[in-house]
Amino acid sequence: MAIEGLRAAEVRVASDEAGAAVEALDMLGLVEDRERVAESVAADFAALNESAQVGEKFIQVPRSIITLAEMVQTLDDGSYESGETYPKTYVDDELWTPGNHASGYKADDIGNLVLGAKNGNWPAHARIAITNPDSTEEPLLHFLNQPYDEKYAEEGEETQLETLGKVRQDFEVGQSEFAMTPLNVPAVTMIALMRRIKGEAMPMEWGFMRDGTVPRATFGARSYVGSVDSDGGQLELDGSRGRSRPDGGLGLSVGPKEFESQAS
Repeated sequence: MAIEGLRAAEVRVASDEAGAAVEALDMLGLVEDRERVAESVAADFAALNESAQVGEKFIQVPRSIITLAEMVQTLDDGSYESGETYPKTYVDDELWTPGNHASGYKADDIGNLVLGAKNGNWPAHARIAITNPDSTEEPLLHFLNQPYDEKYAEEGEETQLETLGKVRQDFEVGQSEFAMTPLNVPAVTMIALMRRIKGEAMPMEWGFMRDGTVPRATFGARSYVGSVDSDGGQLELDGSRGRSRPDGGLGLSVGPKEFESQAS
């Protein structure tokens, strides 16, 4: 017999980015004063317009207050206005679950804003996932048809990480308030949660994003960099060998420069 007398699941709905961000933060159990959070999110989203970047606004949440696994569980357990049910997130546990495999990612590998950082103590803040105007079908993916790093690069071939460095440098010339970083897997998970609240499709349809903030993980003769994609409404946390592919790219985000020193 089913348990009776339980509270009904709260259905989450919002039509705009700021409203979806507040709902997502509430679902994650992070909202204490909803009115104050809503005002802060709206103001910070508006401030991002000064960066002159086109893209999708979201909240970057540090692992110091919530882990990637907790975000995934919230994404999977949520009740959404559309009434649609989604497949459970696929997670390569060897790679993405700390402690599951000796060669997998450690907790302090996941959720950094830049490659090589270990600091997850910066505050939750608003960012923009930058749209790639040359990739209209997969607007979150950049630097397609390039190898991720030197492991699979041909002689003289520029890697995605090298291009990222140049693009970041060009962007930050003359920028006093904003800094560019790679888009990481927790950010895509947050974007996915906000999209479900808005009744929109998942972040990627046919491509996948390599996480430019995590190191390579080596399992014997196999070497992977963490990646994320979505297929048929399912979010997938997996790994990429890093070869040049037309469907494998990096993500980019822009946020307040004041957190740059705290992130590295």
